Amino acid sequence: MFGFINGLNYFTNIFHVQSNPLGFSFLIKATLFYFNSLVVDCRVYGYSEIDRVDWIVKNKYYGLLRDKFNFGMDTLSKPTLQAIKLMCSDTNVELSLIDHCYQRYLTIWSDEYWAVDSAAESGRLELVQWLLRRSMPFTNRALEKSASGGFIDVVKLLHEADQPLRACRYNCALDLAAENGHLEVVKFLSDAGYGCSVNAIDNACKGNHMQVVEYLLENRTEGFSMDALAFLATSGSIQWFKTLYGRKKGIMKKYKSYLRIKKWRFDYFHWLIISNAISAEQLEFLRYLEKETKIMDACQSNLLDTAATKGNLEIFKLLVEQYDMNKTNLSGVLEIACWNGNLEIVRYMVDNLQKLISQNTSYIDNACINGKLELVLLLLSKGYPYCNQSMINAAYHGHIDIFKHLLTLPQTNFNEIVNGSVIEMVARNGHLDILKYIDGLMKERNITNIQEYLTSRAVDEAASNGQIAVFDYLVHDHHCSINSKQLVFAAGGGSFDMVKYLMDKHREIVEPSLPIALELAVHKGFYSIVTLLHEYNQPIAITNATYNLACVSGNLSIIKFLESHYPAEDLTFARYQAYMKAVEKGDRKLLEFLTTHGRGYNLKDGNAIKDLCISMLKRITSHGDIEMYNLIPELQTIVTKDLRVYMMTVGAIESGNFGILEDLEECNNENIKYAVMHEIAKNGNCKMFKYLMRDRQSMIPGPYQRIVSTNLGACGHTTILYLFFNDICKKDPLNVLSGALCSSNNKVHIVQYLVDIVGLSTLRSIVKKDKMFIIANETVSDLIE
Repeated sequence: MFGFINGLNYFTNIFHVQSNPLGFSFLIKATLFYFNSLVVDCRVYGYSEIDRVDWIVKNKYYGLLRDKFNFGMDTLSKPTLQAIKLMCSDTNVELSLIDHCYQRYLTIWSDEYWAVDSAAESGRLELVQWLLRRSMPFTNRALEKSASGGFIDVVKLLHEADQPLRACRYNCALDLAAENGHLEVVKFLSDAGYGCSVNAIDNACKGNHMQVVEYLLENRTEGFSMDALAFLATSGSIQWFKTLYGRKKGIMKKYKSYLRIKKWRFDYFHWLIISNAISAEQLEFLRYLEKETKIMDACQSNLLDTAATKGNLEIFKLLVEQYDMNKTNLSGVLEIACWNGNLEIVRYMVDNLQKLISQNTSYIDNACINGKLELVLLLLSKGYPYCNQSMINAAYHGHIDIFKHLLTLPQTNFNEIVNGSVIEMVARNGHLDILKYIDGLMKERNITNIQEYLTSRAVDEAASNGQIAVFDYLVHDHHCSINSKQLVFAAGGGSFDMVKYLMDKHREIVEPSLPIALELAVHKGFYSIVTLLHEYNQPIAITNATYNLACVSGNLSIIKFLESHYPAEDLTFARYQAYMKAVEKGDRKLLEFLTTHGRGYNLKDGNAIKDLCISMLKRITSHGDIEMYNLIPELQTIVTKDLRVYMMTVGAIESGNFGILEDLEECNNENIKYAVMHEIAKNGNCKMFKYLMRDRQSMIPGPYQRIVSTNLGACGHTTILYLFFNDICKKDPLNVLSGALCSSNNKVHIVQYLVDIVGLSTLRSIVKKDKMFIIANETVSDLIE
């Protein structure tokens, strides 16, 4: 039966059938990998890619996975957590297929929060319901991501799931919904009692979601920061700017009197508002600021630079009229305008502000890089000087019209400009027209020593950069010499066409350097050049040094190619390098090849192996790839238990590899346990922290508790504080508060949490003792005042 289905797959693949009335549409997807080159890989790895659940899911070949399940095939590998997460987040995966995986791999799903989180992030309501019916837990991330995506039904479902310890109100759900303009979600979360921060209005203004802004202003008291005004300047919304700026003025006065914040802070925000408006070319908005506010009185630093970059002449004129040009570096402004090729700005400056602009060559230098001849002519007509670098810039960037004009000027010394280095640059970039123009001028001026100018270095530059036309011109028209090292340059530069050209046209000259060229291509990972040189390389042998270069680069295709065509003898050091590169890149395929394909590195002898294992542990787990760890069983025996547990656990925290933490149960070193908890606290993984803490809170020394709580405050992880550190925070809230204010993330949520557990009056008394806490963040001080 299965053979018939394979045949049917092949048949439908030939005729490109998209669907059929017999219900076999799911089989057509599987066709593409039953009969493709991946089957050939079985000879290398010892198994087929189509039996790897992770590979199937990564490539979204769900038809193949369903086919495997339906026909009872037992060859499937056990999926990783990442594969299940991808299935839960992909809206194209049917619930029945997920149920298959759930029934087959039940242990992977046991008490894991990531399934609901992933499904909620994609708005998969039916799947979230299915998971919650199976008592799957979830974290704040589920609510936050579903709110961010505007999935109102999922948000309501998670709220009704009544998991206060996981979906507590100290999260960013409302902020994220506002940021993305989901008004319905914002209303629901606000009515349900969820908190928010000034980021809600700030980011709603950034996204120009003004209905959300209107609702939050009318129904919330958190307010907004000066960032909101800066975002409105970008969109040019004058009416909304008036509304928010009118409210903000009172708050600013309060800050000035209570916090004694220096005037430069407000000047900075005013400068940011103007700068954003200039960058967005909001001319009418800037005119409003000039006429009806004092914001334009802010520091003028770099504002003209921004205007010169954008090139809006009317905005530039407005700023010139507003500010004192005697206090502005107009020379720098003109350089920027020339660099960006803004002709109208340059014309206005040289016509109206020339007396304030210094005379230097940088203006024409920059104009030559940009390539606008009209701009260069304007500057020359106003008497601005140029230099040799101006013509070099024009030649380097291929602007032949500017190059021609500057060379024809009477003050230009041709012999100083046209030299070997200039021709090298022209050859490097392939500007054949400029090269021919220089050649013509040499002939007109009876310069006979052309060969001195057209140096061998120019030919080398053309070879290195794959400039075949330039190379051919120099060789055939000027008889520049060819040497074997040019093949090395071409291979090292990665130019397949140049390598082929040299081997086809000048093989007898360049062939002596073929082994070196091959080594360089191997080292740099140019697979196509390696295979090309192999065709010309018979019967030259490859040394172990070449294989070692391939291992250092970590290019699996080249390693496999070399091993199949050039058998080496002693691969010890080379394989060591390859193992390290595979782990460093998280390249499981390379590691599988090294461990399963014959002449692998001996992982059982020598101190170097122990060093290798120690270096590999954290790298493996930081990639979140447990299967890579399992590919090298020696890692579990060579390194001591305590060291292995610590290295792997710390590396696993960031990627959420919960299973590795179980090794801590057998670890008797309490310092390692504390260090691991410290890392988890910084990362904020509540699930991991809960697993490790359990009944251990009384075992953690007091000083260590304070360190952890401070880091939790700095990272904004209120859920872990709420679950495990309430008593500590009540006794000493200063640690958590100091951590929050020394960080740039989630200050508002931490302060809300502390207000709840210690009271507003207590928190105020703590803050007033040290004004540095207040100055650290205006939003926090506003909240507790």
